Order: sequence, then C-alpha cells, then structure tokens
Amino acid sequence: MIDTRVLAHPHVHEQPFTRALEGVRIPDGIDTVRVRARDSVPGFGGAEVNVPLDALAR
Repeated sequence: MIDTRVLAHPHVHEQPFTRALEGVRIPDGIDTVRVRARDSVPGFGGAEVNVPLDALAR
C-alpha cells in the first residue's frame, strides 16, 4: 500500500462522488497502480482498478 485517503463522513447522498489524494510518491520502476476502495463497515469491496501511469504526469 502506497497511501490511503480517509473520508471524514459517509457519502451516501453524494453519488457518484470523487475525491483527490495529493502528494503521493510512487517509487521508480512502478508502471501501474491498483486502486481499491475500503469502507469502514464491510471492508474492501467493489472492483479494483489498475491505472497505467504512462499516460499520467508524475
């Protein structure tokens, strides 16, 4: 795990919603990151998303 974005409150009535996470440092040699959601009640869920970094600025 490289970093975590903790949400301060539920977003049940804000669907869909987006949030940002700034200042993440990705080690050299990493070309893809996997994004995964975790809820405080059921834990990890939903689909994992692999994001290739070749199209993104570092």
